[in-house]
Amino acid sequence: MKISKSNLDLNLLTCFKVVAEKGSISYASSILHLSQPAISLQIKRLEEQIGKKLFDRHNRGLFLTKFGDRFLEKTHRLLEIQNDLIGLVDHSDSEPSGQLRIGTYTTASSYLIAPAAANFLKQFKEVSLSYTYNESKFILDQIKDYRLDCAVLTDVPADNNLHIERFYKDELVFAISTQRKESKLKSISAQDLVDFDFLSYPLRYDLCYKTVETRFGTYLSKSRTVVETESFDTLKQMLLLGSGATFIPKYLITKELQNGKLSTIQIGQTKLPIEFAFISKKNTDLPKRTERFRETLFKFFPTPK
Repeated sequence: MKISKSNLDLNLLTCFKVVAEKGSISYASSILHLSQPAISLQIKRLEEQIGKKLFDRHNRGLFLTKFGDRFLEKTHRLLEIQNDLIGLVDHSDSEPSGQLRIGTYTTASSYLIAPAAANFLKQFKEVSLSYTYNESKFILDQIKDYRLDCAVLTDVPADNNLHIERFYKDELVFAISTQRKESKLKSISAQDLVDFDFLSYPLRYDLCYKTVETRFGTYLSKSRTVVETESFDTLKQMLLLGSGATFIPKYLITKELQNGKLSTIQIGQTKLPIEFAFISKKNTDLPKRTERFRETLFKFFPTPK
């Protein structure tokens, strides 16, 4: 039996969506409160209805087929519309509810937007937050295909499919512990970077770090790299312990700069600005929970000039 308007079962699509996102029937079982055999049967029924294979099954779990990946994108859109319709018809005057899916960086969720998020959760007790961490390009793709509701990222390029609202300006600074003798330097040339013990952050992850690589990569490749990590928290702790110097967003070390544990060194006349933006799908009505989170976030930050 082929799928049609008359026999499209949204319950099957919901089951498919959870299994696809978690890559595990056992994990989906705990979320959907269904037995594993029941979930397997629903996936089988859906594949039979559409006449297409949705998953490749391996010992390491389930993996979407190429068609399954496209089918998941459309499923997200359909279920989102279903939720919007239910909200419009039955809960037009109710408070926001459900899970808000946010794509961002671990440090941004921990340091930058945490106060706004905490305030938001106090106001709207029927909403929960789910953070997704990945490279910017993957997060943006997930917004476009409705896998995420919104994102908080830096230096997002213009995109006709995205609504990008900039709300906070910061900068990358070259920081060092005041325990080290080099901290007495107020400024250096780019060539002087060769002489520093360097705490390295792999440049592939954040768009703003491409600027660091472009301007200073030649010198940083010759410096002694004592730590390489994708964790800004690790970089910060190594800074405080006096293990070296690194480029780091200023908002992460504001308190440490104020209490004199860290200092910054200017490199020539170079400035490395970064700007955070709230990103959502363009030409789409935001779910109430997403709109309220956006409003709460913007109250915490002045509009960039």
